[in-house]
Amino acid sequence: MGLLLSLFYIAFTAYVNPYLAAMAELGHSDHQRINLSTLMALFGLLGMAGVTVLIPVAAGRMMNSGVTFRSAYQWAAIGLAAVALLLLYIVTLSFDEYKHCLPAEPQQVGLWSSFIQTVAVRPFRIFLAGEIFLQFAMNIITLGLLYYAVVLFQKDEKFMALLAGLILGVALLCFPLVNRAAKKIGKKKVILAGVLLLAFCSLTIFLLSWKMSGVYYYLGIAIFGLAGLPLAILTILINPTIADLARAESIKTGQRREAMFYGARAIPLKLAIAVAGLTFSFLLAAFGKDIARPLGIQLSVLLVSLASLGSFFFFFRYPEDEVAAWLGENK
Repeated sequence: MGLLLSLFYIAFTAYVNPYLAAMAELGHSDHQRINLSTLMALFGLLGMAGVTVLIPVAAGRMMNSGVTFRSAYQWAAIGLAAVALLLLYIVTLSFDEYKHCLPAEPQQVGLWSSFIQTVAVRPFRIFLAGEIFLQFAMNIITLGLLYYAVVLFQKDEKFMALLAGLILGVALLCFPLVNRAAKKIGKKKVILAGVLLLAFCSLTIFLLSWKMSGVYYYLGIAIFGLAGLPLAILTILINPTIADLARAESIKTGQRREAMFYGARAIPLKLAIAVAGLTFSFLLAAFGKDIARPLGIQLSVLLVSLASLGSFFFFFRYPEDEVAAWLGENK
């Protein structure tokens, strides 16, 4: 299992990093990069919907036909993976890199030197620190969604699909708002609003979790829906900000290291995912994970709020004006 997971993340990184790096070249202006990222986020959320909504529904129908719980989820995952593989190859084979991107130029700087030069960029380090806290928080939510449905709301597993669908639906409705706001007031301010709102939503759910019944039950559902707005903000605006950094550094140094900017962040973000998984498992083991002992699940929600505040601290320090000034020299 460990070997398969390692191969998965290696292959995932090999596909995603060059894909994201193209944004810095394809987006010739801030507005174009925001639009590209909005489209990416749109289809990314549709893919997320496939995982969190379609898989439980498909598995539930198979279980109603007599398939065991384990086998039903295995077959549902295999079916979705096959569709995803087909779509990934369609995207790759239909994109003409030689037509839409600048020709690749061999770099005299080695891999390690390129990595060191990339992480030496101060605005990149600051933004990456904020993203690490954000990745930690978002992964806790992903791991805990089923437990939130069963333990906090005291519903069956299918209720997770309702919560996920509510968050994703609100996020999709907020896409035009986020797109316009980022173009008008800047990405940094909107990102800061997003992480603060995520902190507020998770803290409110933590407080409500002690008595999730009556009016508090419906308020909890409404807060889950409200969390769709920060989801929209963060899925849209993180990647174009990295593209800004890569493009600005290219202007400053003459070296094109777009892929390295996305690759250099992959290692700490993967570590954040691993730490989130270990932390979540520890909370469940130490403090409980069921209706009789729900404290582990409740503390995980509080941890999301604290991590969001940590993310806000670093994003607030990100020098967006400095990066914009370098980009402005090339306009």
